[in-house]
Amino acid sequence: MMPLQRHTALIPFSREHHNGLMLVLKIKKGKQFGVAPARLAPYILDVFEKELDPHFITEEEGIFLWLEPDHALRQRAFQEHAEIRALIQQIKVDPQNFSLQEAFMHQLEAHIRFEERILFPHLQEHFPNSLEALALHTPASPSCHNDAYWPDHFWLPAKT
Repeated sequence: MMPLQRHTALIPFSREHHNGLMLVLKIKKGKQFGVAPARLAPYILDVFEKELDPHFITEEEGIFLWLEPDHALRQRAFQEHAEIRALIQQIKVDPQNFSLQEAFMHQLEAHIRFEERILFPHLQEHFPNSLEALALHTPASPSCHNDAYWPDHFWLPAKT
């Protein structure tokens, strides 16, 4: 598959999507290494609160609104954000439930793929002037994924 060409204004969003995929990878690694769900949940919740939810809000209050309210891509994007938020609320209530964490992981990955492969190309094609204006105002959010950020590196193999 050829790499997708991203408009400059959407690059910070794509970088944040990369960070979301890093979260997915870390959850997968945690499962692979047999890490207890109670160790994964605090990291998932922290990254969602500090990075993913602000990203969602920026999209919802900005680029998604370029589409008409009844546009299928807009409705899907908002619906998927709502589903991910609902899974986060369930993880807060039941942090020991790996099935919820796994559902979150799969939903987040599928959502990011949808935005990168379908929604963003559509926006680039149909809203070039809006993207030019956005390029002047889009800060990149900090990442929660450097190893110094979180003290429990559950995604790395245990040292023996």
